[in-house]
Amino acid sequence: MWKLWPYSGRPTEPERSPAATYFESVPEMVKYMVEDVAGTGRNITMDRYFTSVPLTEDLLADRLTIVGTCNKRRQLLPKELTEASGREVDSSIFCFRNDVTLVSQCTKPGRLVLAVSTQHRAPLVDSRTKKPEIGPLTDQGPLTD
Repeated sequence: MWKLWPYSGRPTEPERSPAATYFESVPEMVKYMVEDVAGTGRNITMDRYFTSVPLTEDLLADRLTIVGTCNKRRQLLPKELTEASGREVDSSIFCFRNDVTLVSQCTKPGRLVLAVSTQHRAPLVDSRTKKPEIGPLTDQGPLTD
């Protein structure tokens, strides 16, 4: 762990809050958290609350790679990745944009897990587990709700 920032709720008077205790947006908070390692080539692992394609591209421009799950309701995600209807269980769909790789895996009927990575550039799927080789995908807990 590099930096910790406790969230104690939205302040009643944000303009009077101490510096770095209130952020207007999630990307602003993430950029604050990683500012000390920007430009170092390190990897940032995030969960679906923090991960988005624009933020991923911004951090990549700062020489930081990203691996994480992604909420299917995020903007800029192709419809083919976010709809589970008609998908076979254990099927994976990959999408590539610039240096960002997105993958959508159908883990159960009607259930998708989305992941984003700037470290992985090939559509690899483990032949034994049928999981995409992109990062920490799991069936534990609701990842796309």
